[in-house]
Amino acid sequence: MKKIGFILISCLFTMASCINEVDIDSIIQRVENNDISPLNGIYVGAMGVGDLTTEYYLVGKANPAGASYGVTVNRKDWNKMEIHRHMLDPDMEDYLGEETIQKAVLAYLKLRVYRIIVFEDGEIYIPLNVNRSIELMRKSSEPSEERNYNDFEHYKDNWYIKRK
Repeated sequence: MKKIGFILISCLFTMASCINEVDIDSIIQRVENNDISPLNGIYVGAMGVGDLTTEYYLVGKANPAGASYGVTVNRKDWNKMEIHRHMLDPDMEDYLGEETIQKAVLAYLKLRVYRIIVFEDGEIYIPLNVNRSIELMRKSSEPSEERNYNDFEHYKDNWYIKRK
C-alpha cells in the first residue's frame, strides 16, 4: 500500500513540474514569425482577468520605464479595447497615443507570452512567468552596454536564457 501511495505522489509531482515547463522554441518561433514592429520601444504585460469577457494589460515605454497605460481587452474580439490613462500623472503628456497602444497590444496578443519588452535597439526581453524563474532575451546586433547579460546563457542563434 505504501508503494502505491509513493508512486501516486511521485506521478503527481512529475505532472505538476511538466505543467510549469515552457516551450521556449515555440515562443521564439512566434516572436520570429510575427511582426513585432508595433512593439518597438514598448513593453506590454498581462495584469489579470476581469470577468469572463475581459483581460487587463499594462503598456508603456520600454526605456526609460515610466507611467503605464492600463488596457482592457475583450477576450472574444481583440479589436475591442479600452485604454485607461488613470495611472498617468495628470500633468503628463499622452506619450504613446491610442493607435500606437492598440497596435502594440494586438502584436503582443499574437505572441502569447506573459510580458515582453522590445527596446528601440531591437533587443527583446521576455520574462516567461510571474516570478521570472525563466527569462528569455534576444540580443540585438549591437548589444547595449547598459544592460547586464552576465546571468544569461546562450540558447541558440541570438537568443539567451536565464533560469533561476
